[in-house]
Amino acid sequence: MVGIVVFFLILLVFGAALGAAAARRKRVNTAWAQAAEELGVEFRPSTLFGRPQLRGTLQGLPVEVYTYTQQSGENSATYTRYTVTYPPVGVSFELRNESGIHRVLKIFGVGDTEIGDAEFDDRFTIRTDEPDGLRAFLTPARKMALLRLLASHPNLRISDTGSTLTTRGAEKDRDVIVSTVRRLVATGRTLTDAELSRRLDEAVEIRLEGDAGRAAEAMRGTVQPHPDDLDGRLTQMEPLQAAGDIAGAGAILDELADRLPADPDVAGWHATRAGRSGRPAADHPTTRDAQISTDPLEIAQDLFAERRLSFETDARFDERYAGTSVRWEGIVKRATRSTSDMDFPGEPITKTKIHIATIPNDLYGNTEVDAIVAFPPDAADRLDRDQQVTFTGRLIKADGLVRNLYVADGRIVETT
Repeated sequence: MVGIVVFFLILLVFGAALGAAAARRKRVNTAWAQAAEELGVEFRPSTLFGRPQLRGTLQGLPVEVYTYTQQSGENSATYTRYTVTYPPVGVSFELRNESGIHRVLKIFGVGDTEIGDAEFDDRFTIRTDEPDGLRAFLTPARKMALLRLLASHPNLRISDTGSTLTTRGAEKDRDVIVSTVRRLVATGRTLTDAELSRRLDEAVEIRLEGDAGRAAEAMRGTVQPHPDDLDGRLTQMEPLQAAGDIAGAGAILDELADRLPADPDVAGWHATRAGRSGRPAADHPTTRDAQISTDPLEIAQDLFAERRLSFETDARFDERYAGTSVRWEGIVKRATRSTSDMDFPGEPITKTKIHIATIPNDLYGNTEVDAIVAFPPDAADRLDRDQQVTFTGRLIKADGLVRNLYVADGRIVETT
């Protein structure tokens, strides 16, 4: 009698396990089927003996999503892998985020190639036999797309023939699958479409120089990204946000949310936008903790040295530093008179880029932090390149991806 009871208990447990597994398969299959329909690719469902798979072509690039199980001793783990394949770009390379072990190996010169580009050499583990060719290939638009994508998807590997992203578990969210595939495809097109990259380069170069407003205008005037050109839309949205055009950035974010409903960058910017609602403007700073430092290096480390994405830096700046008065010193990189500037609307100014801090090994690899300062128009006569200047002003915004802090109401204290 006891044996029969034990037998039925075993059957009950086994049946419950089978039922739970079937429920998981059903949930996975439902999500993957919906993702396949949205993306326009083929779907092979998960079965008792087979794994789910998506396969097809998106914007001319072959894509595949599948799950696999990896055994480690008595334990096993399931992963979801996304791959996007594209024609060889003409220079052989592989990029991945630099992990702790890779940093140690780099000290001994093992497993890494330096291409002479500080952003990439500090940020990534690079494998290439053509460092000069890779450096030439990395146009401003391609660099920004890679920096942004590898920051939000740290397990990503990118090579000259495709990209591969591996995430833990069998993905059960249709939006995550759709968003991930579209982002990988978008960056693949930026890498392989020379004309698309060229059209984005001008706006990216302007933004890197500290002219977020002019970069946004360049995107409006010369680049009208296709709805599926997601890197282009992000490149258009971020300088609008940095330039203070919240409505323009919000309109693009709404469009991106339809195409990338679970993308880390898009979701993060949406949350930042919602959190900003009703928040006092930088012109009218709230009372802040007196212990918050105004030292430029400490602010730079707080905003940029942590593993924060650009929208996280934006939110952090609003929370802690917007409207804060500072007295800093640094080295002038350039000073230009401007009668009408979108970053500092109103009166004519001398727009000046000043190097104020250096932080090593930050998330995006850009170790130099600059202040973009609005001085009175006559300040241009007092400022020369490579000159040291002490100045005061008021922090109004930060551009997290390119590491610029914007300072209004600038006044020169002394120059040397």
